[in-house]
Amino acid sequence: MKHLAVIIPFYQKKSGLLLNAVNSIFFQENIDSINITIIIINDESPIQPDKELLNREPVSHIDIQIIHQKNAGPAKARNVGLDLADSLNVDYIAFLDSDDIWHCDHIHRALRCLEEVSEFYFCDHQRFDEGKSYFFENPYINNFLLTQKKDQSNFFTLESDLFFLHLIETYFCQTSTIVFCHKILNGLRFDETLTVAGEDHLMWLHLVSQCKKITLDVKVGVDYGEGVNIFTSSNHWGTPSSIRNNFDQYRLYHKIKNEFPLSESVNRVVTSKMEEKFSFYSYLSVKFALKFNFLGFKLLFNSDLPKVSVFFDIILTFFSYLISRAVK
Repeated sequence: MKHLAVIIPFYQKKSGLLLNAVNSIFFQENIDSINITIIIINDESPIQPDKELLNREPVSHIDIQIIHQKNAGPAKARNVGLDLADSLNVDYIAFLDSDDIWHCDHIHRALRCLEEVSEFYFCDHQRFDEGKSYFFENPYINNFLLTQKKDQSNFFTLESDLFFLHLIETYFCQTSTIVFCHKILNGLRFDETLTVAGEDHLMWLHLVSQCKKITLDVKVGVDYGEGVNIFTSSNHWGTPSSIRNNFDQYRLYHKIKNEFPLSESVNRVVTSKMEEKFSFYSYLSVKFALKFNFLGFKLLFNSDLPKVSVFFDIILTFFSYLISRAVK
């Protein structure tokens, strides 16, 4: 039998979310012919996973393993899960955030593609509080799909090198929508230095670069939840936590420049995005430092910055950003 590992980082403050997520795995259709290991990494969650799943009835081909770790964030938690998946020598790996829910045909559709045509699969998703799906709301993805050909089941099979370029442009794949063949992992792990944003985007770029074909499924397969989400909570413009979000995204594009061979045109795109995020980071860090905000001071003199001289670049960028906003 084929073996699938489902990796779930867990840190929540609300009861019932993890049980709903795990139940959505048990309720998958047409999965009797595969073994599933659910790997839950408890990242010092206030809600304990053992109690959440106390009354969950076991199924012969589905195993649940819970790993406890000191709080280190989702990247570290997913890496711990990947280590276990490696040791189990699984055939496929999927991710599911602890507040998300899979539709009942998600795994069946994913494995159908991975067994036949591709090595990396992801589908559309929808937020719990919105009526439209992510693909529908994202103009870049909408325009991209108009240029591609899908089959009768709403699958788009794409050459990975083509998709890689588009994945740099925008974030196509929400974590809980992704299923891939273990053989393309090749020891890859999430970058744990990106603690707020970008670690998943960088990982998907590495995985896509390891395979020949990917499958994009326009059918909504995941309901995106309402629990604790580090990226979402830090993505509100003008808040102190958004400083770190923009800094991590600046470092994401810096890492893309260093970790992948890029054409001149793609390098220009990445450089432009890197400069944009540095501009936002500079403006926000100086703004909150001037308000005597601790996080503003901390990130203004960020130890992760490569050179002391960058501090002066931040100040210059801050005033350049102010001038550009005034002109607009």
